[in-house]
Amino acid sequence: MNNEIHISWSEISDFLSCNYKHYLGYTKKLKTSSDTINLIFGKVIHSVLESFLKKEIKSVELIKVFNSKFVTLENIKNYTPESVYKFQKQGISILTEIITKYSWDTIEVLHTELPLYEHIYLEFYFKGIID
Repeated sequence: MNNEIHISWSEISDFLSCNYKHYLGYTKKLKTSSDTINLIFGKVIHSVLESFLKKEIKSVELIKVFNSKFVTLENIKNYTPESVYKFQKQGISILTEIITKYSWDTIEVLHTELPLYEHIYLEFYFKGIID
């Protein structure tokens, strides 16, 4: 099924924002990966929470694991200490709220990163991931 013609949300978003950007990124395969501090922060929060939900780490380890993945010399060098510490503070706040707000013993996680591959029309499919 992966050989079928498909489109993802990021591809649609690129096309709607600038069809030339879409052409360069998806047709000419010149898409670059330019991580911003926001993107790195989101990836780290997401991966830490996913590890927690899969019971790979305990709630008492969330903040320690987040800090070790996010507050790195590379991030500080690339994005300034002030911006890294600002996002670190937000991450700690988010994780603390998630840990304390819900009764995790009663919640069952059925799936993380559930692939979505939905038929749209003829041989066209929408490709995505549901968190």
